[in-house]
Amino acid sequence: MLSARAITEFHESGFSFPLTLASEGEMSLIRDDLDALIDTEKTPETFYSAVAPDEGADVAVETIYNAHQRNSRVDDLAERPTLWAEALLGGPVRVWRTTFWIKSAGARRVEWHQDTYKDEDLGSFPNVNAWIAIDDAPLENCLSFLAGSHKSIIPLEQFRAPAYVEALRSNGDLPNPPVAGVVSQAPLRPGQCVLFDGRVLHGSAPNRTAGRRAGLVIRFVPRDLELRHKY
Repeated sequence: MLSARAITEFHESGFSFPLTLASEGEMSLIRDDLDALIDTEKTPETFYSAVAPDEGADVAVETIYNAHQRNSRVDDLAERPTLWAEALLGGPVRVWRTTFWIKSAGARRVEWHQDTYKDEDLGSFPNVNAWIAIDDAPLENCLSFLAGSHKSIIPLEQFRAPAYVEALRSNGDLPNPPVAGVVSQAPLRPGQCVLFDGRVLHGSAPNRTAGRRAGLVIRFVPRDLELRHKY
C-alpha cells in the first residue's frame, strides 16, 4: 500500500517518487521483451511544439502502445500499481492504455506539457500514471515535473509566449517551464517508478548519454469513466 506521505505528496504536488515496483532482474526480462517489440512495433512519436522540434538533427523519441495486450510479462507489470491508483483516485480503476517511451542515445527533448489529450478531444479527466524505469533514468535524463501544476489547465497561449519560444529555439535542451514554480526531477533505477497525475506539467531533457532510456507508462482511470476512445 502507499504511505500517507506518498498520497499527500501526489495530491499536493501532482507526483510521488521513487516507488519500487519490480526488481532489476525482472526489468532485465522486460528489456528482452522490449528489444523484440522494438524490432517490429516502434514508431516515432510527434508532439505539439511552437518551434517544430521534429525538425533538426536530434533522434526521434519512439513509442510502442498497449504492449500489455500482447505480452504477458508487460501485462503483469501493468497490473501491479492498481492498488496504488485506487488509493489515489478513491475507487476502482482500470488500465486505460500503456506506452513504452524509448529515448535512444541522441533522442530529443520532450517539451513541457500536460496530458489533456487535446488531439483526441478527451480534455481533462481523473487519472494516475505509473512511469516505470525499464533502463536507468539518471538525473540528466529523467522526467521533470512542475509541482502543483495539475490543479489547473495551462492555456496553450502560455506555451507560445515569446520568452518561452525563444528559450526553446536557443538550443535543444529543456528550458525552464512556461509558468513559474518549483521543478523537481525524478531519477529512477530500473524497476522504480514515479506516480503522477497526467495533468501535472512535465517534460524531459534530450538524451545526451551513450545509452538508451526506456520507460513504461501505465495509465489508470476510474473504472466507470467513459472515454470517447478506449485506447
